[in-house]
Order: sequence, then structure tokens, then C-alpha cells
Amino acid sequence: MKQIPGAVAAVLILLSIGSEVRGLSGPDKAGEIVAIEDREAAVRQLKDFGGLIGEWRGVGQPQRGSNRGAWTEKLAVAWQFEPSVVMALSSSDGKLFRALTISAGRAATNEPQLNILLPDGKGVDCELITSESATSKWVFRSADQEPNGQLQYRCTIRLLSEIRATVLLEQRSGQASVFRRIAEVGYTRAGERLAQEGSNERQCIVTGGRGTMTVTFQGKTYYVCCDGCRQAFDADPQGVIEAWRKRIQEEQQDSAD
Repeated sequence: MKQIPGAVAAVLILLSIGSEVRGLSGPDKAGEIVAIEDREAAVRQLKDFGGLIGEWRGVGQPQRGSNRGAWTEKLAVAWQFEPSVVMALSSSDGKLFRALTISAGRAATNEPQLNILLPDGKGVDCELITSESATSKWVFRSADQEPNGQLQYRCTIRLLSEIRATVLLEQRSGQASVFRRIAEVGYTRAGERLAQEGSNERQCIVTGGRGTMTVTFQGKTYYVCCDGCRQAFDADPQGVIEAWRKRIQEEQQDSAD
């Protein structure tokens, strides 16, 4: 049986999940590509998460330092640009979550938001409460718990290095003051892709992240970081290239200032 590449499988998983995964990402307008201006703004807001893009192998542990109840899983992280801009983390065989969807924040908060799709199909919307970009650590938390015992969730995402990452999910109920660990998954990048000399020159033309695959337009080669960016490029190569050139000019102006 022919195997489907991990990144492609991730897109298929998210499409099958549908509105459950989208959560905070906006209305369902399948097939509509986000306007370039809106895409550029959302990508700028989510750029700190760009190091997560790619495929990962994970080991989940309900108890820290113990293999009791542990499991292995695969995680695929990619950009999606329809119906809105999100960074989608999907795990078809994960026991902690089926998907994490990071989206640009509402105007009121201007902070990234997270939707957790739990293994039972329940979606949980979370707000960013702590962002330590220097250490690549982000903490999201759902709305305050209710007196009737509704669970509150806290999700901590860490990018420890270019090839190491963790996702910790905790919960508390009622008036409990302390979050209880559900489990943590430690991830290693598939293939342990290491930094290569000159790799910074291979930027994704859509998001500015690390380019890992090529696309072509009018005889010229460009780089993209994931299948989502490849699809965005194929849908409007001229628009993507113009936005990229504008982004480069703005960066050069900022450097000059």
C-alpha cells in the first residue's frame, strides 16, 4: 500500500476534521484564499511559531520521567491559508490531542489564539497568557473555570531547539487552584534536520520561514516551507512574489533606520 507523506496526510486530517479544528480561525468559506494583505499581517503575528513547521516524532508521558502509559506519535505542522491563516499542528495517532490550531488574535487582544481538538472531538478555545519569544515558550489557557466544575485547560508549547519541542497539557476543575498534568509530549524533528550553511538564504517566499522545498514561476525557482505555502504560491504566484519583494524592501528600510 502506498504511504501518504506526513505533511500531505496532515492536510487531509485537518480537512476531515472540518470546523472542529478551525475553532477561532474564522467562518467556513472553503476554497477562498485569504487576501494577500490579510495573509501578510497574520503571518507577521504568528512568525515566532515558524520554527515549528515540519514533521516530528513524539513520545508522550502522562507522568514525567516514567514510561508507564507512554506512547509514540507523529506530528505534522504546516501553514493553512483557507478559509483563514492558521498554523496547524496535527497528530493522527496522538493521545493528548488530535490537532492544535494557532490563529492570529482578535483586534481586541491582538494576541495569537489556540484551539485544542481533544481526542474525543471536543474543541477548546484558549488565549495566549504568556509569551517568551526569546526562549520560544508560549502558554495558552482556556476561559476561567465555572463553579459547576467545567474543566479549564492550559497548554504550554516550547521550541527547545531546532530539532526539539514539547507540548504540555494540563487541566483543573471547579475552584481548584492548581493545574493537574494530563501529559506531555516530547518531539524530535523527523530526520533531525540540522542547520546547514547558507540555509538562511533559503527563505520561504510566503512566510519568511526556512525554505525546504522548491516552486517555480516563469523559469525562476523559489522556496517554501510546507505544503500549505506551496498551495498558496500555486494559487497566486505573482501576488506572492510581489508581497515577498515588498517585505524585503520593508526589512531593508527597517535595518537602515
